[in-house]
Amino acid sequence: MGRPRTGSVSRHGDHWDVRITLPGGGRSNAVCQPPGTTKEEARAKARKATTAAKTNVAAKRSQTPVEELQGETLTTYANRWCDARQAKGLVSAGDDRGRLSKWVLPELDADAKTPIKAIQKLDIERLVERTDERVIAGDLEWTTAMKVWGVVTKLFDDATNAKKLALRVIERNPAHGVRGPDRGAKKSKVYVFPSEFLLLTTCPLIPVRWRRLYTLAIYLYVRASELRGVDWADVDLEHGVVFIHRTLADDGNLDTTKGEVPRRFKIEPELMPLLRAMHKET
Repeated sequence: MGRPRTGSVSRHGDHWDVRITLPGGGRSNAVCQPPGTTKEEARAKARKATTAAKTNVAAKRSQTPVEELQGETLTTYANRWCDARQAKGLVSAGDDRGRLSKWVLPELDADAKTPIKAIQKLDIERLVERTDERVIAGDLEWTTAMKVWGVVTKLFDDATNAKKLALRVIERNPAHGVRGPDRGAKKSKVYVFPSEFLLLTTCPLIPVRWRRLYTLAIYLYVRASELRGVDWADVDLEHGVVFIHRTLADDGNLDTTKGEVPRRFKIEPELMPLLRAMHKET
């Protein structure tokens, strides 16, 4: 244990100069003492000023939020990250926020006080291990686990290398090199047989609007959000071509298609009469 910090004094012409030892370990600029001040008096002032500086810094730290002392917490950063994604217009931002709050933050930041800078590779590995255990126990689908893992890797990648500089808060990505959750068996697709399709679209108990939607979805083979995003400007009735290039979320937000790859393809001839009838109505 080193000797206590007491500052220093030095002779300067007809007076003594006092320098205090700063809390960080450096020295202050020289403070001239009045002529006639003795060396012992100057030393006493140096000790007193050094102690006062140390006390003031400690008092300031006690009033400083944890975020300012240790860095932004993981929970605070996760919310800010989701806000940035939502402002960017990403329709998955709401789902990302839900996955983080349900499956990630309770494991990595249970008390909402853990700085994101304190998250280590071992913490991410334990998160993956816990996720696999939940899948095995039947508490979580493996497909959902993969989506959760995608959010985790994206969050920490942005925390390290985001194009938006305000989102860069750590120097090393703790998720880098960590193996993700195990994949499970893919479920087989369910298809509607022609006989079932006829029963569905001719049933008088189903509103015409819904029967039309079912028909469009089956013949165009698009996702629900893609079907909502189709406008008449995307349908070329003259040449029988449809252009799928955007999605419309439940909340009304427009976005690009999955993978940001638009598609243009020929419309099935059997669908053309319905489209012409719908276009005429509008």
